[in-house]
Amino acid sequence: MPFTFAHPAAILPVRRFWPAANAQALAIGSMSPDFAYFFKLGVPGWFSHSLAGIAFFCVPAGLVAYVLYYLLLKGPLLALMPASLGRRLNGDPAAWVPRTARDLLVLLASFAAGAATHLAWDSFTHGNTLPTRYWTWLHQPLALADGVFLPLYNLLQHASTALGLAVLALWIARWWIRTPASDAPHAGLRPGARVLVLAGLAAAAVLGWVAGTAGLGPVSLERLLFFGIVRSVRYASAALLLYAVAVQIRALHAGRRLLS
Repeated sequence: MPFTFAHPAAILPVRRFWPAANAQALAIGSMSPDFAYFFKLGVPGWFSHSLAGIAFFCVPAGLVAYVLYYLLLKGPLLALMPASLGRRLNGDPAAWVPRTARDLLVLLASFAAGAATHLAWDSFTHGNTLPTRYWTWLHQPLALADGVFLPLYNLLQHASTALGLAVLALWIARWWIRTPASDAPHAGLRPGARVLVLAGLAAAAVLGWVAGTAGLGPVSLERLLFFGIVRSVRYASAALLLYAVAVQIRALHAGRRLLS
């Protein structure tokens, strides 16, 4: 599958044609079909990557991730960032809450639209989808090296991942140049604590890779990457959640409100 974190690149055209959409919900929605792989939610990946899955998995899972981010994760994540980045991301802490029924509908529709871009992207990069079954030329094997062949849809998968990540990198660079840093104080971690937390998150990801790939036996590179990345994201997410909970508990014990 195309790399999950490249999928938000597909929402950029949606934002251009639908400026009222919730950008954060679009981004979360664009990754939400893969939540079934990363987290043990009892939902098979084939369902989360279906039209029914958009309504019954991606939208509710996206909503949970959205609320979890703003209520629990955002403040601790900002504390991990250098001041120059954190002050650019500081906004109205209550702006994420829908204030009207229309706002709520736009939010839910944005999750669905983001998930739809994921399915559309995947439809040309997997061998068992309707487009690849109908357009048999997508199965045309291409020679990459002596004796090494790759179907066109598979090559599109890797090429589109690289393109998506490049587009996101360019968008972030443009956003950085155009977005001024706010004057609000940045409650960041001390440098030593930041390094320690980042090292812990990296260690969790490495541990996840080892746990996901150990004992697989001889498998293709794609399967190795799939199992390794899925378990790495799962372990790193668990570590990030523990860090965020610890930071929020510390804030409560200090008599401060939850960081957001």
